[in-house]
Amino acid sequence: MRISILMGFVTIIASVFIINYILTIFISTNIKCTAQGELLNCEFRELGVPVVIGVSFVAGFVIIDTITVYIIIKSWLYISGLKIRYNEIKKLKDAVEKNYYKKKIDENTFNNLIQSYEKELVELEVRIKRLK
Repeated sequence: MRISILMGFVTIIASVFIINYILTIFISTNIKCTAQGELLNCEFRELGVPVVIGVSFVAGFVIIDTITVYIIIKSWLYISGLKIRYNEIKKLKDAVEKNYYKKKIDENTFNNLIQSYEKELVELEVRIKRLK
């Protein structure tokens, strides 16, 4: 999980620098401006193919960055949900123990509930550790 978040941020930062570099090169090679007195005279080269290539790069990076951020957020939300469920199960387990000590439930019911809660807690711990 941490590696995917780090790779996502590296991808986003790299794409920003690459897009900036492409646009800087594109503008500096295709637009020439000269000052004539108080007037600024700019000449534009034919921009058909370079514009298509530049827009394609920008669109590609935007799509990749969007997918990366979506995957990061989805993974984070999934792990958060597992942690919430883990805490809920622990609270249920504590409540069952209190009820058992107050003699509100019998020993057989207590053992069955504790066993099922422990099993689910272990499964959640394994999932959380595997995803981190």
